[in-house]
Amino acid sequence: SPLRPALVADDPSPRDTRTWVRGQCRAYRDRGGDVAWLARPTRRTIEGFDNTPDGAPFAEGTTRTPPELPGFELSVSDLFAVLD
Repeated sequence: SPLRPALVADDPSPRDTRTWVRGQCRAYRDRGGDVAWLARPTRRTIEGFDNTPDGAPFAEGTTRTPPELPGFELSVSDLFAVLD
């Protein structure tokens, strides 16, 4: 079986449609990927495809600690702080 990353994160280009990028996240999960996140910098959210097919939004002020990645923690606010 080929190696696969535990986490895939995508920051789509302005040309990518939301439908297409969300489909990419779903496809990764369908192929056995653990966690797929879609960054939305203009909205300062992450859409997580951890265990939901349509993605769940995580806004600033939340921290992600996916069980598939023991010891990993991501503060959504810290991630987008570089934009300030």
